[in-house]
Amino acid sequence: MRVYFPTYKYCYVCGRLNERGLKAKPYFENGDVNIDFDVRKEYVGADVNLHGGIIATLLDEVGYWATFIKTWKNCVTGEISVRYKKTAIVGDKIKASARTLKSNGLLTYVEGEVVNQNNEIIARMKGKYITAEGNFKDYFKDDEELQNYDLELFKKKIEESD
Repeated sequence: MRVYFPTYKYCYVCGRLNERGLKAKPYFENGDVNIDFDVRKEYVGADVNLHGGIIATLLDEVGYWATFIKTWKNCVTGEISVRYKKTAIVGDKIKASARTLKSNGLLTYVEGEVVNQNNEIIARMKGKYITAEGNFKDYFKDDEELQNYDLELFKKKIEESD
C-alpha cells in the first residue's frame, strides 16, 4: 500500500505553494521512501542532462523521510554522499528511493538510489541524518495544514503497510 507523506507548503522539493519547487510527492511503499519524478528541460545542467544537484536533492529528501519514519522525529542532514553512475535525460521517469540502515537515536544511517524507467541505476547515496530536538510540528508553525495533520494516524498507516 502506498502512503503519502505530509508536506510543508514551502518546501523546495515537495511544497505545494513553492512556485519554483519540484512539487514532488514522497511516499512510502514496500519498505522504502520514494519519489517519482519526470525529468523536464527546466531541470537540466547542460543540453538534456538532468542537473546532478536535482538528483542529490531528491535523494536528500527521501533520506530525510526514511529517517523520520525510523525515529518519528524531525532531522537535519549531517552528511550525504552521492555517486553518479549514469545520466538521466529529459523525458526520463526516475524514482528516488531510500531506506534506513541503522539508527542510534541521534544519528540515522541511510542508503538510497535513483533509477530510471528501465530500472538502470542513475546514482547511489549514503547519508547520515541528525535527529532534531522537539516536536515535528514545531518546525512548521506557519503551515496550518501540517499543524492539523494527524501524525498518529499517519504512523499507523506506515506501520500497517510495512
